Formats: sequence, structure tokens, C-alpha cells
Amino acid sequence: MGHLGFGHPFANSLKIAFPDRQVVNVTGDGAFGFTLQELDTALRHGLKVVHVIHNDGAWGMCKFGQEILFGSADRLDQVFERTDYAQIAKGFGCYGERVEEPKEIKPALRRALDSGKPAVLDVKVRFIPHPSFQIMPAVVFQGCDVPGPPTAPP
Repeated sequence: MGHLGFGHPFANSLKIAFPDRQVVNVTGDGAFGFTLQELDTALRHGLKVVHVIHNDGAWGMCKFGQEILFGSADRLDQVFERTDYAQIAKGFGCYGERVEEPKEIKPALRRALDSGKPAVLDVKVRFIPHPSFQIMPAVVFQGCDVPGPPTAPP
């Protein structure tokens, strides 16, 4: 939908509306950062939502655009690889776990679901250009000559 950061509050709202259903929010690291304080809301209200964060350590859309236009993503601080969202979740009193290998995802998700708390799985992934970047010149760059990703995402 293009609304950056709305997943977390919407997931909390869905859990309130459907308390007997499992709610899982799959989101990017940048988007999650906009509303991570909602972990406190979820904990206080017993909203056992699981957040699976696709953590590539960057504002993906912006980073790739800056690399194309300027040869680097350092101009406007597009890289935040050190952020540990699992530790942030634990700081709020929620369940948090970092996942670094694909084989770890399923057991980590089970532990998160079984924790009885709002949960964050901080899933480390490699950076790949955003799949919709090819349409961005018309939307954001307003006609700049910006090529699409060098290879299609896996």
C-alpha cells in the first residue's frame, strides 16, 4: 500500500478486533522503526502480535536510488546495519530473537508464537534493490535517467 510504518499499529488493531486469531506483521526494518514504540502498547494490552522484520540494514528504496544517482548511499544516511530490533523488543519486555540463517526461521517463529508476549523476529537478509524500483523514476525521480536493478531479486 505504500504507507511506510503502518504495519505495527495495524497489527495491534487487528489483534484487538480478532483476539482469537494469530496476527503476524511482516515488515521492513525502516518501516518498523517508525512505530517500534507500539511494542509498549502491545505489551500493556496483552496483544501477542509477532513482527517478522526483513532487516537489510537500509532504507532499501532510498539506498539503491542514491547508489544509482550518486555512486554511494552515504549522502543521506541510508544505512543502519547495527540496529538490533530483537534487543529493542527485549528492552520493552517483549520477546525478541535475531535470525541469521534461513533454517532458523521456522523454529524462531514457533518460539515467538509460544512466548505469550508481543514478539519481534529480527531476520537478517542481504540487501537487494526494491522490486518496484523500476517504476520509481516516474514516481519520484520525475524523468531522471535511472536504470532498474541490475538483476531481478531472487
